[in-house]
Amino acid sequence: DLWRYELSPKHWKVIELVEQWLCNFHTTTVQMSATTWLMLSTTLAMFRGLQENLQDIITTLPTNTPMPLHDSLVSPHLKLSEYYTKIDESPYYTWASRTSSLIIGVTLIYL
Repeated sequence: DLWRYELSPKHWKVIELVEQWLCNFHTTTVQMSATTWLMLSTTLAMFRGLQENLQDIITTLPTNTPMPLHDSLVSPHLKLSEYYTKIDESPYYTWASRTSSLIIGVTLIYL
């Protein structure tokens, strides 16, 4: 009676893809948690890596992938995209880049 729950090779392939992304997400989370001072550029690079990995997985999904699974992979991809617009809208990123240029310029004058 349990044979009806047997997974096909296609199902296992999808499970492998989800596992791959979860491993990448775990690695990124551990890297981000390993330091108390995470730089914005490092954070963005990690987010971009996760986003690219999701995109690769989504494009390799079989056409008969259940929509809930497909949507559960597209949703974090879209969420990661939102961070780019949040940074563009934030005055702090512009302020930080100007401040660091000013500090570097002042330091060079005194050298």
